[in-house]
Amino acid sequence: GAPVISSFSPASGPVGTEVIINGSNFTGINQIYVGNGLVSEFDVISTSQIRLKIPTSASTGLIQIRSTIGTAFSTTSFTVKGGPTVTSYSPKEGPIGTVVTITGTNFLTAKSVAIG
Repeated sequence: GAPVISSFSPASGPVGTEVIINGSNFTGINQIYVGNGLVSEFDVISTSQIRLKIPTSASTGLIQIRSTIGTAFSTTSFTVKGGPTVTSYSPKEGPIGTVVTITGTNFLTAKSVAIG
């Protein structure tokens, strides 16, 4: 059958936190998301347990597991803690006044941006 998430622990932490998900039907798992962030580091320990690391792209939100048979969502959110992280920016150079686009996580708590 489709995967089912019964619990996960811990309920919050910074990027890089190891999380254990408990449930059932953990076969054929091909994608896991934490909030909007795709998890690249996960290990299906058994049909009832998965270990993952919270990715830099994670946002506070439900954990979603996708398998070849179906999709499961956690009933509670994982809370990503910590300050903002920058994953990329562009352009890489330019004169004073150049508009720079910054991509990353946890920007809602940011108070200022400094370059250099």
